Amino acid sequence: MALSSMRKGIFSAIFLGLLVMGAAGLVVMDWTGSYSHGTGSGEVAKVEGVHIQPREFDMDVQRILRTQQMEPQTAYEMGLINQVLASKIMNILMNKTSHDLGIAVSDEEVAKRVAALVAPLAGPNGDKKETLQRLLQAQNMSEAELVETLRNELANTMLRQSLTAGVYVPNMVANALARYQGEKRSVEYVRFPHVDVKLENSPSDKELKEFYETVKLDFTVPEKRNVTLAVFDPNKFNTSVTVSDEEIEQFYNENTDSFAQPAKRTLEQALVSDAAQAQKIIDAVKGGKDVKSAVEQVTGNAKAFNGRNDFDEKSLPDMLATPVFAAKINDVVGPVQSPLGFHVVKIVGEVDAKTKPLDEVKESIRKEILATKTSDTMFETISLIEDRLAGGESFEKLKAEYKLDLLALSSLEKGAVKVDQLSQKFSKDEEKIIQSIWALQVGETSSMSDLSDGRMYVVKVDQSTPLHQKALDDVKKDVIALWEDTQKAQKNIAATESLFNEVKAGKKEFSKLGRAAQSAVIARSDKAAQNLPAPLVGSFMMAKKGDVVSISTPDAVFIGRVKEITLPSLDNAKADQQKKNLEETLPRETLELLLAHMEKTGNVRVNQAQLERMYGTKPDGQ
Repeated sequence: MALSSMRKGIFSAIFLGLLVMGAAGLVVMDWTGSYSHGTGSGEVAKVEGVHIQPREFDMDVQRILRTQQMEPQTAYEMGLINQVLASKIMNILMNKTSHDLGIAVSDEEVAKRVAALVAPLAGPNGDKKETLQRLLQAQNMSEAELVETLRNELANTMLRQSLTAGVYVPNMVANALARYQGEKRSVEYVRFPHVDVKLENSPSDKELKEFYETVKLDFTVPEKRNVTLAVFDPNKFNTSVTVSDEEIEQFYNENTDSFAQPAKRTLEQALVSDAAQAQKIIDAVKGGKDVKSAVEQVTGNAKAFNGRNDFDEKSLPDMLATPVFAAKINDVVGPVQSPLGFHVVKIVGEVDAKTKPLDEVKESIRKEILATKTSDTMFETISLIEDRLAGGESFEKLKAEYKLDLLALSSLEKGAVKVDQLSQKFSKDEEKIIQSIWALQVGETSSMSDLSDGRMYVVKVDQSTPLHQKALDDVKKDVIALWEDTQKAQKNIAATESLFNEVKAGKKEFSKLGRAAQSAVIARSDKAAQNLPAPLVGSFMMAKKGDVVSISTPDAVFIGRVKEITLPSLDNAKADQQKKNLEETLPRETLELLLAHMEKTGNVRVNQAQLERMYGTKPDGQ
């Protein structure tokens, strides 16, 4: 089903990307200007004067959670709703920062982004306009909202790129780090296995019972469930939907503003870092050259020329919008300084404001209404199925009416990531279905969720065998073996600790620990040198020459010492790689500094009480 694939496809990546960014931002952001419970405000948050209203925010939440097959209350309890809000807040702040810095994205660039988004969904022979309308309907967005979302996304990308470009790492720093990473150490160590320790006594029944109480979680039998999976195929449940001319005309009259196109100016623009260069470009343009030729003449290349694009007044930063729309055709505006440099703008044309006539948009309106009505009909059907199941009707009763395919799954073990019956029939959706099963209580039925092939599924937990521990008598042999291993380890650790303290204090020579020492050469970049335990390698690398170290592993105790420390001569290839690694890492850290700055200076207020009212656990009966 195309509608479902759109929800799951390329466009959903925008919102998943926003969610990821929100999750990252949430780590560093602690909004201190929160509303109290007594404010009476219905808005979710206020960010730099932008109000996030409940309906708008809930549409974003529902759009994201639908792709994750998760109920809003569950998401709220897990903190995911706050992550969605943090994402939205971060994007508003990023948008403001982009605008303040004079970053503007033309309609042409947005159009290219839309085309790139739609092309894979439409295919080589598909109707791209129809696909776009269905895409908008699936995401519950208007075309204007899509354009604004993509414009902001592109502006934010430009901001991130400008922050992360041109990172320089001095050779001295890269060389020093490369030598540090290549440091080697000669060490010797003695291994004392736990298994070599001899025990004098076996545990008494009382000791074994007390010990079992401390380890019985190791003998836990996980919960098991019997469930029924029902699959609904919309393609088997046909609906007939039509759109009248009256509906098209009504839609047009009610949404006239969405067909309005503001006045635009066609601009040729250059951006340079030097005011003197900008003035020379202006002089050259006024002398008869076009902007591109003037840029080439002054700078030696065309890199500073930004091309010819149409802009309405709102799409330009304030420092450019006012002079550009006050100027006449063929006027040259500038130099105008922004945080990005000095702008030179020539007004080469204008496009009058207009509203597209009904005849021009009639067919696109028809397709949009048809897609909406078809989707609404399908969603009504899905909601009806969910309501009837919630009302107590069985899958068997609904099977014939809605052409449901039923699958019984028995003895599903909690924690299992594979179920044979699901692997065979739903390999792409197995993990998602398993998560749905374990999100329910016994007797509960899930909401409808999408499958990757366009069908939808719902599950019901029929029966559960609770998690429980095995009786001691059933696992006595295993418990005794575990008790013995534990006792040996404890005795070994105590005995070797005494040896370690004597060597460290100089009371015993390392060569007289009672076992033959082994030697090794380890490098800082090798955390598992010669099969040594990583904690031992780490201890060696932190110690000074001559220091004695000791670590315990699940099967042995190690006592060792550092004999020699050597730094390698400079390896240019490794130094170059180190420099490359730093140049890849530092841009991310630069972006994190911007996020921290926005956290500190952003005027943000969050209405936690409103979030609780919208998504908090509802009392029984409500």
